[in-house]
Amino acid sequence: MTQHASSRRGYPHLYYHRSPMVNVGAAPARTRWSIGGVRVPYGERMGRIYRDAEQFEDVYREMFDAIADDDGMDALVDQQMVIRFVIRSPDIEMWVDGRSRPVTTTFGSNDLDATLTASLSADAMHELLLGTLPLGRALMFRKLKVSGSKSKAMRLEDLLHACQRVYPGLADERLS
Repeated sequence: MTQHASSRRGYPHLYYHRSPMVNVGAAPARTRWSIGGVRVPYGERMGRIYRDAEQFEDVYREMFDAIADDDGMDALVDQQMVIRFVIRSPDIEMWVDGRSRPVTTTFGSNDLDATLTASLSADAMHELLLGTLPLGRALMFRKLKVSGSKSKAMRLEDLLHACQRVYPGLADERLS
């Protein structure tokens, strides 16, 4: 049995499969992912973390209420940052206003000028907040797309660390 390159890098659960051709002359089958031994057809979505937008908003509202006066928010307040998160699946617009203490969070469209706009899926946000997806990797693999000042984008790390102290407990309690 050959060892896949991905398992040598510490990812034994994730590698590509090529399905065999069914008959001569047929186009090769599309690449499939194997995640934890379960084969998922190309283009098919994995299960969502959040049931709907309402559950997402409830969890994040509770998390941001818990960290509104946290020391990890100092960088946002010092730089008077307003961060707009554009979340996909479910489609949500979330604003973190760091112009004053306590830092406020609102959902939906807003008239504020965003210092930074971050676009990502709800699942990627979940992984970031659990700490299973590092910020640098999310940026490098474009799971997180940022528009605005790149130096201020690194201030997201302070916000993420503050959120990571609270989110895993909320996720266990509210998402299971």
